[in-house]
Amino acid sequence: MPKKSNLIWKFFQTYFLPPLCSSCNKNLGYICSQCHNSLNFKINTSTINSHKHYYLSSYTPQLQNIIQAIKFDQYEKALESISQHLIKTATIQSLIKQYDAWISVPYHQKKQYQRGYNIIETIFKPIFDIHAIPLIYPIKRSKQTPSLSKLSKENRKKVLSKAFSYNKNYNINLKNKKLALVDDIVTTQTTMKNCLQLLDDNYQIDTIDCISLIKA
Repeated sequence: MPKKSNLIWKFFQTYFLPPLCSSCNKNLGYICSQCHNSLNFKINTSTINSHKHYYLSSYTPQLQNIIQAIKFDQYEKALESISQHLIKTATIQSLIKQYDAWISVPYHQKKQYQRGYNIIETIFKPIFDIHAIPLIYPIKRSKQTPSLSKLSKENRKKVLSKAFSYNKNYNINLKNKKLALVDDIVTTQTTMKNCLQLLDDNYQIDTIDCISLIKA
């Protein structure tokens, strides 16, 4: 029977250390090279209300598997692989650098505490940081909501009603600024629309564009 110390070490290696090549000890990452190389992020366009929406991929089975693993199995390191892929894409760099600031669709504090990290910020903050574009917090999540992934469009509207609010304690002048409102996945547009409405109603912002990793 294996010693208890060996079992503890094996558990630690499996869940806390990245996989290494048994020959050269090279970090293999949390997305295999074949899947990583097949990620094909590019700028696609649509609209949300009257705002431009730039999305970087449709909801492919491959990305669905990655996102599900990240959301439910806590594979934060996989996000960093995606982030590095975006950084290496010149057209995405050109899109990002035009903004004065960016807003991450907010999580409820309890949800972020439970997960331990913010999916949107882990993916997008490194590329915005390259261009010294600040992350700002003019809106907040005022109501915790259940998972939306299996809800219909109408039920999402009900669940998200008054889920976000204007952050009146956040003193910032956004007049004539060009901002990016960023989310990981856009499906029914309900979340983005709620956030856009708050921003349009409370700030004199010149332009707000929406950016998402995936449009389902």
